[in-house]
Amino acid sequence: MEAPLYFVTHQPHTFSAYSGMGGLIHDLAGRVLSYDITWERLQGFSWTLGYALRAWGNHCYGSAWNALIPFWDEYRLSRRIEEKREPCIVHFLWGEFASPRWPGFFRNERSKLVGGFHCSPRRWKSVLGAFRLFSNYDHITLTSQVQVDLVLEHGVSRDNISVIPLGVDTDYFRPALRKSAVTRPFRAIMVGETERDHEFLNQVALRMPPDRFELAVRTSEESTAFYKNNPSVKIMARFSDDDFLQFYQNADLMIMPMLDSAANDALLESMACGTPVMVNRVGGIPEYVDASCNYVMEDKNVDEWADVLMSLLNDRSQVESRRMAVCQSMERFAWKRVAMLYRALYARLLNG
Repeated sequence: MEAPLYFVTHQPHTFSAYSGMGGLIHDLAGRVLSYDITWERLQGFSWTLGYALRAWGNHCYGSAWNALIPFWDEYRLSRRIEEKREPCIVHFLWGEFASPRWPGFFRNERSKLVGGFHCSPRRWKSVLGAFRLFSNYDHITLTSQVQVDLVLEHGVSRDNISVIPLGVDTDYFRPALRKSAVTRPFRAIMVGETERDHEFLNQVALRMPPDRFELAVRTSEESTAFYKNNPSVKIMARFSDDDFLQFYQNADLMIMPMLDSAANDALLESMACGTPVMVNRVGGIPEYVDASCNYVMEDKNVDEWADVLMSLLNDRSQVESRRMAVCQSMERFAWKRVAMLYRALYARLLNG
């Protein structure tokens, strides 16, 4: 596609080509229009002013996750589009955080606006219940089939919706040479905060023998409270990118009980490193996690999860034998392949 491509995204997703939507930006060589979350920065000086700015933006856009200052941020971002009269694609990667209320700032008669949405069904109404801007986009992209009906309820035509999977950088997230694990405790990991069921995982970990099982958790300070006084749990400090890679590679298993899910970066990154995941069948999980080489549980039952883990502790070859298949299952989610789906969509929109 020869037409210029712009990605509108908030600052944390503009600097790393390894994680999140950074892989799409990198592989398509798109130009980034980044915005600060101004209300968040303002709250550091005045909670009252920051909250007021956030509430105003949320009301204006209808999203409880909105990050834009009404009118001003849209105008400022649109001024950075160089080809004002030429065909181009402007893709708002996270529509929950930034969507155009004044699409005329970004659109000419030959340009197209695309909005990507990642919110899980469980939180859709609380986040986007008052959202009325879907019609300002020429096309909507989602990361899971479970989101489709939620968008259709807003009057969007099915022809204007594409489900394109979340990708993972398989060149960076890859297996490493592993040493024998027989003499050390079984290493399980949990990463993240959003939609994770830390309370349930703590109950499972309490069933494990602490001399044979270690659960390393990297999450928010608030969620670490769920693991208080659990002898099997080790709370991890903030990682560098390289440390995170080794964290995935050196684990025996990722354990990720979910409240809900559309798509999940951490699961993809773990599997790309060859580390199997143990997760419950909810939301979009079946679209991403191959049950033949991972551990997809039908429900969240503490006894059932604990029994599976004890079986793995007693025979680690069960989980080690799955590592190659787990890694191979991620090939279809490699950003290089997923980016081709986006490239085809952009071309179709511009030529349609």
